[in-house]
Parts: sequence; C-alpha cells; structure tokens
Amino acid sequence: MRRARTISVPLLVALGIMALCAGAVSLPFIGPPVLDRMSNAFPSDPCSDPSAVLLDADDFSGQWQESPHPRPETFLQPPFAMLREEGESSGGRLYTLSSEEGKAWAVERVYCTGNSIRGRAFYSMPGFAGYVDALAQAEGVNEGDLGWSYGPALSDQEVSRCKSSSNGPVSSLSPLAFDPLVPESSCGILARYGRYVVAFEIHWTDAALSREDVQGILTHLEAKILPSP
Repeated sequence: MRRARTISVPLLVALGIMALCAGAVSLPFIGPPVLDRMSNAFPSDPCSDPSAVLLDADDFSGQWQESPHPRPETFLQPPFAMLREEGESSGGRLYTLSSEEGKAWAVERVYCTGNSIRGRAFYSMPGFAGYVDALAQAEGVNEGDLGWSYGPALSDQEVSRCKSSSNGPVSSLSPLAFDPLVPESSCGILARYGRYVVAFEIHWTDAALSREDVQGILTHLEAKILPSP
C-alpha cells in the first residue's frame, strides 16, 4: 500500500505567499478591465461640455491668464487609458501668472466618464491619462520641503504631493516650464469624484504664491466638480 504524499507546512506557506504576491502584481492590470466590464451593467449618462467644471482664471488669486490645454492628445493615446468614443469627454486648460513677485503656471484636465464604476476603472488604468508632472519623482527633488500635502475632501483617492526643486529636469510631458529654469515649488493631485477624474498641478517661483493661495485654488476646484448639496 502506497503512503499518501504530504506537503509540508512551510511549502504551503511559501506557495500561499507566492500566490498573494502574484495577485498583488497582476491586480493593477486585471482590476481595471474587470471594473470596465462591470460598468456596462449600470446606467450610463452622456457627458455635457466638461469646460463647465474647469477652473476659471477668476478662481485664482492675482492676474492669471487662461488658455486651452496645449497638448490634450498626449494623455489619451492607445495603448494607454482611453475614453469611450460615445458619451464620454475631456477638457483642459492652462493657466499662467507673471507679476513683480514671481511667476506661476497651472494646468487642469477633467475626464468625464459614463458612471462612477467606469470612472473608477478609467482612474486606475495604466497609462498617461491624468498624468501629473508634479507627482513624478526626479533627481534633485526635496520631498516634503513644503511640509504639507492636499487630500481631496470627497474623493476615495487621495493622491497628492507638494514639493520643492532646484532647477531640476523637466519632463517632456509637462505642458510648460519656467524659462530659464529656476527653483520652484509645485503641488499636484490626481483624484476621482464619482464619474469625473481630475488631474491638476500648479508650479510657482518664490513669493509668487502662498500656501493659502494654493489651498484656495484647490477649494474652488472641488466646488466646481462636486454637485451642490
């Protein structure tokens, strides 16, 4: 009579750990498509003009100028995250400030999806949709020099960062940069508010803006994107 083969406890533990690790690694790639398919089972509403929820120059402190986003197509190209052809839309604006105190610029992009499940799937898809240069890590960046970060109040994502840098490299995906390169501070957020995915970043030189100025701008951003109570 053959004896039944037994698997040792350490081997079972090792196999379990390997399965968990494999699941954790694959989740960012498997989760979004699953959510995307789930979203088809829920009602989908067509998006209106996204410019209605974008910041206006008057929402900023000082004499800011606004213009259309210079390269919106950079962030919605295959094989990266894409909006659906029917019913979904996106919009963006570039904001600039030049005064005696200093210079600043900001950019906002808003993506409107069919429903909140679809919004969650779009938010978590790999790619450059919602790319925020201020959130990127680069050499020469002093993480946490500003001593604060901003968490969206009514979003289940709180991806935000504020930092200071000294004329470091500028990403080729950044829509604007100071010329010549000078030390700057920046803040960026990437968040989902229901069916909307919002990417925002702001860069400024010393004395151009205060922490209160930036906080006020972000408060206006949420007031635009969130429905009135």
